[in-house]
Amino acid sequence: MEITKINTNFSCNYLVKKGDKTILIDCSCVLSDLKKLTDKLDAIVITHGHFDHFFTLEQVQKHYGCKVFMHEKAFEKLTNSRQNASRFFGMIFECKIDKKNVEFLSEGQNDIGGVMCNIYYAFGHTNDSVLIEIDKALFTGDFLFKNSYGRTDLPTGDFSVMKTSLRKYLPLSKSRICYYGH
Repeated sequence: MEITKINTNFSCNYLVKKGDKTILIDCSCVLSDLKKLTDKLDAIVITHGHFDHFFTLEQVQKHYGCKVFMHEKAFEKLTNSRQNASRFFGMIFECKIDKKNVEFLSEGQNDIGGVMCNIYYAFGHTNDSVLIEIDKALFTGDFLFKNSYGRTDLPTGDFSVMKTSLRKYLPLSKSRICYYGH
């Protein structure tokens, strides 16, 4: 498996190549930069419904024509600037993706564009945060950071829920290589 970190002005995105399959985890990268890295995407996965993790999703999905995977509650936030935290940062951002191009993630094993992944619901930063485990890699979005965890003061964040999720998933993070959202 090959993992390429794509730093953006918004968040870290990860291009994961496993065999002949390629998936993008979070989507705020510039399309022209992404096209330099890959000719195809089999899937895009969104870790949670904050705008900085799907800022270029509409354009990237349209170009590659692939499915987008996310928690069901994240889909609701794509077009809700109050819930996707863009208003908190002084902008109104909405992303329009046809629901027929979206698949909702269930907790447990998921086939994401031909790559088998374990999905964990890790609520607290938001009510739709997911962890994506592929082999020994754990993509945490904004749930975990190096030596810290995601903030809980943005829409749908909840500190008490975060504490419960941290107790549940910190042991997992210690035995994996973690890839953070920032």
